[in-house]
Amino acid sequence: MRKLLLLLLPLLFFVSCESPSAVIGDLLISDADEVALGANYHQEIINSAEYPLAASTEPLHIYINEIGQKILAANVGQNGFRDPNSETGFKYTFSVINDDVVNAFATPGGYIYIYRGLISNSKNEAEIATVMAHEIGHVVQKHFKRQYVKNYTTAQISQMILGEG
Repeated sequence: MRKLLLLLLPLLFFVSCESPSAVIGDLLISDADEVALGANYHQEIINSAEYPLAASTEPLHIYINEIGQKILAANVGQNGFRDPNSETGFKYTFSVINDDVVNAFATPGGYIYIYRGLISNSKNEAEIATVMAHEIGHVVQKHFKRQYVKNYTTAQISQMILGEG
């Protein structure tokens, strides 16, 4: 039992620390894989009645995209920012979900979704931009990859302890 704990301690360290999980995440999931996964999620969202997206020609979608582009323009090239990358296909995509929910979320590959309810409940553009910047932050920090590593590591530890395969 003691030997097992000695084996598990480094794994638990990796699960609890952000930097190692980011490095491991980059090893397990390439940026190109993340872009492909995000495109798949986006296609599922497009095809889902649960997430009715505003048309790209709708004025609200255009407005949200303009806000997103302003945020990107102010950050591209900055140290630590995740710039769009033509080699991997990584880019930021902004979409409006026609639902009264007050929420927003990001998926892998730079896809940012803002609910109409959040937009209509915001007092001004700055509040909307703040939420959008927060969601961009999830993408920049590669939170999807980090969460994937944490889930994967936890599953591996569980299998080691419980002997499940």
